[in-house]
Amino acid sequence: MWRSIPTPSKLLLLPAIALPLAAAGIHYASALPAAYSWSRTLELLGLAVVDRYFALAALFVLLAAAARRAAPGAAVAGRLRQGLSLALALAVALMLALLSARYSPWDYLALPLVAALLYRTLLRTDFAEALFGMAATVFVLVVVSYVFTIFKSQLFTFGVVLDDWLIAGERALFGEPLYLAVARWASTRPAVVGFSDWAYFLFFHHIALTALFLFAQGDRREQWRYVASLSLCYLLGGVSYYLFPAYGPAFYDPEKFAYLHDSAPFTLSIQQLLADATNAAAAGKLERIETFAFIACMPSLHMAHESLMLFFARRSLPMSVFSAFFWLSSIVAVLVLGWHYLFDVAGGMLLAALVIGIVWRALPPQRA
Repeated sequence: MWRSIPTPSKLLLLPAIALPLAAAGIHYASALPAAYSWSRTLELLGLAVVDRYFALAALFVLLAAAARRAAPGAAVAGRLRQGLSLALALAVALMLALLSARYSPWDYLALPLVAALLYRTLLRTDFAEALFGMAATVFVLVVVSYVFTIFKSQLFTFGVVLDDWLIAGERALFGEPLYLAVARWASTRPAVVGFSDWAYFLFFHHIALTALFLFAQGDRREQWRYVASLSLCYLLGGVSYYLFPAYGPAFYDPEKFAYLHDSAPFTLSIQQLLADATNAAAAGKLERIETFAFIACMPSLHMAHESLMLFFARRSLPMSVFSAFFWLSSIVAVLVLGWHYLFDVAGGMLLAALVIGIVWRALPPQRA
C-alpha cells in the first residue's frame, strides 16, 4: 500500500504520522501535566466568528467568491435540495445572531445577505463531502495544534536562548537593533500601538474568512490544500523553533516595551500568560497545557500563516486586497508589540514558501 502512494504525497504523510507520535512521546516522557485544552483551537475560531464585524467581513468574502467562482456548478436538483440548502443557510445566520454578543448593527444587517449567498453556495455543494471535509478538518486542526503546542512547550528546557544573535544581525543591517528603533517610534504613537493590539488578534478571523472564501468558490482540492498548508506550517514550524530558540523582543527586553501597559493591555496580558506558562514548563511546575500558550519567535508562525492566507486569496483581486490588509497589519503588529524581530518575519515568509512548494507537489492541480 505504501508503494502505491505517489512519492510527493508521502512528503505530507511522513510528518503527519511521525510528528504526532513524537509529540505524544514527549508529552508522556516529560514533566508536562496530562491535562490539555483539546477544544481550545475550536474555541478560538468560534470566538472569531461571533466577533464584531465578522458577519460584515463574511459578506464581503462571499461576494468576492461569487464574483470569481471556480466552476459554475450543476443545475439545482430539486425542491428537497433547495429546502435543505435554505434551512442550513438560515440556521447558520440565526445561530450567529443568537450566539454573538459583540455583533454591530452592520453585522445584523449583513446576516440576511450572508444567508442568501450561503444558500447559493450550498445549492452546488455535495453535502456528504462537505460534512466529511468539515469533520476531517476539525480532527486535523485539533491534532496539529496539540503537536505544535507540545513541541513549543519544551523549547527552552535546554537553556539555549539565541536572541543576542538576532539582535546582532539587526545591528549589522541597520546600525542599531531594529526592535529598539521600532519601540522608540511606537512609544510616542499610542494610536499605532492600539491598532496593533487589535490587528494582531485578527489571526483566527482571517483563517475562518479564507476558509469561507475557498468553500464558496467550490474548489474542493484547493480547500484541502489550504488545510494541508495550515497544518504543515504548524508541524514544521514547531520543529523549526529548535533551530533558533529565541524569546522575542518583548520578552527579552521588556523595559523597552513599557508602552504596552497603556496602549496594548490585552497583548500585555497574553504575553504574561505565555511567559508564566513557559517558565512553569521549564521548571516542571505546569499544571495544565493550554494550546499555543508558550513563547517562541523564530520563525514567526503568525507571519507564515498570514502569508499562506494571502497566497490562497490569489484568485480574486478583492480577496487579495482584503488579505493584504491582514498581512501588512500583522507585520506592523508583530514588530510594534514586540512579538518578533525582523528576521522572524522573514523566516515565517520563507517557511510559508516551503510549505506551499511541498503541498503543491503532494496535491498538484488537476489537469483539465
